[in-house]
This record gives sequence, C-alpha cells and structure tokens, in this order.
Amino acid sequence: MIAGGASPQMVQFNNPHRPASGFHCVLPLDNDAAFSPAGTPGGFITINDNAWGGSTTDQLWIYECDVDWTAPSSSTFARVQQLDVESFDSYFGPTWDNIAQPGPQKLDAINQILMHRAQYRNFSGSEHIVCNHTIDVDNTDHAGIRWYELEHDGVEWAIRQFGTYAPDADSRWMASIAMNSDHEIAIGYSVSSSSTYPSIRYAGQSSSENANATGLLDIAETSIIEGTASQSSFNRWGDYSNLAVDPSDDHTFWYTTEYNLNSSMKGTRVASFEFAAAPDVEFEADNLTPNTGEIVSFTDLSTGSPIFWSWAFTPSTITYENGTSATSQNPEVSFDAPGFYTVELTATNSIGPGTETKVDYIEALDPNGPPTADFEASNTNPSTTDTVSFTDMSTNSPTSWDWTFTPATVTYLNGTSSTSQNPDVSFDATGLYTVELTATNSFGSGTEVKTDYINVMGTMSVVATADPEEICIGDWSQLDAAASGGSGTYTYSWTSDPSGFFSSTANPVVMPELTTIYMVEVNDGTQTANGSATVTVNPLPEITLGDWPELLCNQNVPPVQLTALPEGGTYSGSGVSPEGLFDPAAADLGWNIITYTYVDALSCENSELDSIYVDDCVGIRENGADEISVNLYPNPSAGYITLESEKEIERIEIINQTGKTVMMKKVDDNSTYLTALRSQGLYFVRIYLKNENALPGVVVKEFIIK
Repeated sequence: MIAGGASPQMVQFNNPHRPASGFHCVLPLDNDAAFSPAGTPGGFITINDNAWGGSTTDQLWIYECDVDWTAPSSSTFARVQQLDVESFDSYFGPTWDNIAQPGPQKLDAINQILMHRAQYRNFSGSEHIVCNHTIDVDNTDHAGIRWYELEHDGVEWAIRQFGTYAPDADSRWMASIAMNSDHEIAIGYSVSSSSTYPSIRYAGQSSSENANATGLLDIAETSIIEGTASQSSFNRWGDYSNLAVDPSDDHTFWYTTEYNLNSSMKGTRVASFEFAAAPDVEFEADNLTPNTGEIVSFTDLSTGSPIFWSWAFTPSTITYENGTSATSQNPEVSFDAPGFYTVELTATNSIGPGTETKVDYIEALDPNGPPTADFEASNTNPSTTDTVSFTDMSTNSPTSWDWTFTPATVTYLNGTSSTSQNPDVSFDATGLYTVELTATNSFGSGTEVKTDYINVMGTMSVVATADPEEICIGDWSQLDAAASGGSGTYTYSWTSDPSGFFSSTANPVVMPELTTIYMVEVNDGTQTANGSATVTVNPLPEITLGDWPELLCNQNVPPVQLTALPEGGTYSGSGVSPEGLFDPAAADLGWNIITYTYVDALSCENSELDSIYVDDCVGIRENGADEISVNLYPNPSAGYITLESEKEIERIEIINQTGKTVMMKKVDDNSTYLTALRSQGLYFVRIYLKNENALPGVVVKEFIIK
C-alpha cells in the first residue's frame, strides 16, 4: 500500500475479546525509533474495567495480530495476555458531561479507552510500552491520568512502573504519553476545573527517576498555555491529543492538542519542549593523599554538556601544572603545603551553571612527618551477630597501631587484636560505639577518634501474614509485613509466586486469581529480613442453568419452575420467587433478567443470569362473546403457512425464540399466506385484528418450522 502496489490486500478481524464498555477502541502499538524484533506480531493494547465484566480485576488486555499475506485466511488476531493493574474507576456517570469548567457546560472525559498513543520502544533488545487513560480518582468526577510503563521479560509483558497523576483538585485528562531515547517520559494533557479554564500543560519523569521505576513524575508540571474561556453548548473536547518524539534527535517532545481561542472558537496548539537542565557536576582526582609537590590529575565527570569550567581550592596554596589552569576541564595540580584541601568545580552549559564541592577532599602529606590516622568500617550499623572489618587508611606509613572501642564490649575475630592494622570485630551489645585509632611511625604518632561511629542494632526480623488466608476468586486479602529490630526505618519489596505482583508498601491489598505465595524482603539500610504468606484461592462454583423458556404470555399461563445446578441457590428478578417459581403475570412486560446465585460450602458465591420475554398476549372478545377463532395451518410446516381469521387481520408480526422480530406484514384481509420463513425452530406470530370503534385486538399463536 505504501509503495503504491497494484494489488494491495486488506485483512480484517472480529475481535472476540472486546471490552464491554460500549464505546471502545483497541489501540495498536506505535513503534518509535528501533523496530521490534523481526517476526514479532503486530501488538495492540487496551484497558478493561472489571465493572464491565470480562475479568474479576482491572486489567490491561494485550493482543497480537499475525498476518499471513500468502494465505490471508490463516491470519490471526488473538488476546494473548490479561495483565492485572492497580484498581481504577473509569465511571464518570451515565452522560458525557464529566469534566468541570467555569460555567454550566461540562466536557467529555472519554474515559473508557486508552488515550492516543500506546508507544512502543526497543532499547537494544529491552522492549517497553508506555500508555495512559483517564480515571476518576475520588468518585467525584475528579479526573486524573493513570499511566503505565510495561517491559517485556522475554516471555510476556509486565508492569515496570505505573502512576496516577492528580496533584491537585483540578481535573487532568485527554493525555498523550511518550518516552525518548534518554528514557525520559513526558505526558501532555488538558487541565480544567470549575475555577480553571481548559488549559494545556505537561509533566514528566527524568531518566534518573525512570531508572528507579518509581512511578513518580519528578519533572514539575509546566504550562503550555493557560485558558481564558470555557467551551459552551457542547461537551466533546480534544479528540484526541498527540505527544511525539522528534525523530531528528530522539529527545525533543512535540505536543499537539486543542484549546479555546474564545467561548465559540477553538484552536490547535503545537508546542515543543525538552527536559534540559544545568550540568550535573562531578569530578575525581587520581590521588587523594599526595605528598606536597606531587602532581594530582583532576577529571571532569559532569553531565549535561558543559562548555565552561572553573576550579577553586581552599586553601589556595596550590600550583597548576603542565599548562593547565583554573578554567581547564581537567587540570593538573600540585599542593604546596600539607593539610586538607576543599575542592570546588563549577561547570556551565547553555542552561546555566552547576557546582560540586568536596570538603577536605585532598589531604596533602608531609613525607617526613608522623602518620595522619584514619580508618573506615565495613558496616556502621551492624547487628550483634555481624562481623565488622576495620581498614586502616592512615598516611605516612605507620608501623604500629592501637585500637580502642568505647564501650569495650567487643570481641576481636579471625586472629586479630587491638594492635592489628585491620582488625575484625563483633559487638557484644547494642548501642553507640566510639572508635579510636592511634597510628605510629618513626617520626611520631597520630590519632583519629570517631565518636558514636558504630550503631549496633538488634537482629532484624519480619513476620508476613495475609488476612484472610483463604479467599474466593474475586475477593481480596490484606498482606502485612511486621518488621522488628534493626534501625526501625524499613523499606519493603513484595513479590509473588506465581510472579506478577510487586509492591513497596508494608501492607498491600491483593486480589489473586489462583493460590499465591507472597514474599516480602524488608531492609533497614543495612540488614535484610525475609518472610512469606500464602493466600489460598478457591474457585467459584460452576453454575449450569436449566432449559428456561424464552417467551411466555402474561395471561393464562401457569407459573414456571426454573431449574439450575447446583441446586440450593436463590433466584432474583422480576416475577420470580427465591425458590425459582417464575410467574409471567407478575413479571414486567418485555425482557426480564433473572439471576441465579449459589454459595458453596467454602462461602464462594457465583451467579449466572438469563432472560425470559413476557409478551402482552391479550385474547379477543366481542360484546362478551367467546374468543374469536384464528387458525394457523399446517403446524408444524416446512415454511408455508396459512392464517385465517373470523375478523379482518390488520397486520402480523413474527418473533423468533430469542424475542427478535423477523417479519412484519400488513394484511387488511381475513387470511394471508406466508412463505418467507426457512430457518427451523419455534416462532410466535402476533396477529392484530381490526375492531370497530376500539383499538386492534391481539392474538398470539405458536408454530414450528421443521
């Protein structure tokens, strides 16, 4: 088609797994930059709110389209994954008037679908999708943006991170999302409220926040244009918006969407933006403890493309070497006097300057002096069961060492002692310990004291529980990780077996579809403890409804006993008793939805429903005489039927077993001949008879076509 071929082909499908939201669109994945791996089927994605049916939890539905151009009939379109997501509410009420703006007219949230686009990115084999939709964040028609980043693990898609963006009481909707080559995510959207005219803004996630997959938009909301008028008279807004990544640099974002020029005129706004910043300054030296006069090379490690550099040393008793200066990117420096030096680098790009200061970063040494004592511990927050290794970092080549711990409740391990250069120590009691090292050489001694340097904590533990431990499909359980010991400040990481669940809260709510073990890892910054809890999931009872009638008259028909398996459940609906006795005379005319509910021995409840059509089958009586005779023959027939009546027939309607009208015919005679029906089955013919000075009477007859 793109090449202008002479015989382009088209393949279309009926989607058997279309969410039952009414209005709905399933989005294709839109590939930016590098393509998906060769042979990958075309990808599609949408949302399913469990309130629509089709799943017991809110989900993302993922589809694959595999087209065979050689044999198009072999092509397939299939739902390949139902991905559980954090619960959301897509319901904004029964109308399209949803989003408040100043004035009485509200705007359409278009809340049943994913918003344009669902973007696909392939970062050197790491496949990602970003997408978003509009949700009601607090059941008050307060719209927020639910967004997701998915990652393919080689087998299926998993949620890498997600978030709901609703930072204040204003509604945000009609969004579009994209990710650039720097792993920066941007979301453009409309914003409105009863006090905020419809406006255009964007927010984003930096590459560093994306690396942590926190689900937070750390780049603050920025206005593209603030509205000055409301849209009057109609509710449709946007249809839709588009956030694209500039292909020339795979970095700049371009956003296109609607805005109001005034109350009666709309415009299209096209804006570009990028998440630029001043340099993130960093540097390193190749020697942190040089002797005076020894050359030290400094290397700029700043990001953000700086173009100017300015170095400062405190004290300033230094000399730039080998033609370098304070404005060199990578200067070489010798230190003229012993002591500690603070080093500061300011790097500047087109956005502005950034500064990094490292206090007492360089210790210049006198090669003919006593040691300057220093040390570090492998763990400053151990438990009483941990081994802590101390490393001597003293300068000027000490030859002996003396370690002191206060309090003295320590044990030296692995053959070390208080005179070892690098002792291994365990602490016998909890609390704060001050550590002192005296290092000695032939010129004298130096001492370093680190007060309250070691904080010994009790051993950390965690008990994981689930309440309840046993549920039915569709129910939820509350997990809880009760940690103790350690520092008392904990982070939590929940995973599951089978995989697919992640949470960083202490007590998440889960809704598994099968029996699942939930594992939690708790960390206090130093120690880690693990626990697990199992949630047993019982299936819902399987219900089989009996052969319920499709159509009943509302008069002269006895009640019908409905049946279902397993027995012992309850029935509900118009005209039906809890025991399942359906009385058409007590039911509503038209379709009556009847629900059968069964609760099994494990208290798991399931329901099935069907419907019975109740027709207004009123017989004809004239001046109190007997019912007028209407004959239909032959019955059964092969599709050729004669109708004869004492009174003139005005018109007829033929209804099949599903309640669908399959024929209507005007007659104006006492008889008619029918030949158009061919499908086998049971039919009902509603015969309207002319009646002088009154409305037509109705007679209903059944017939069968074999």
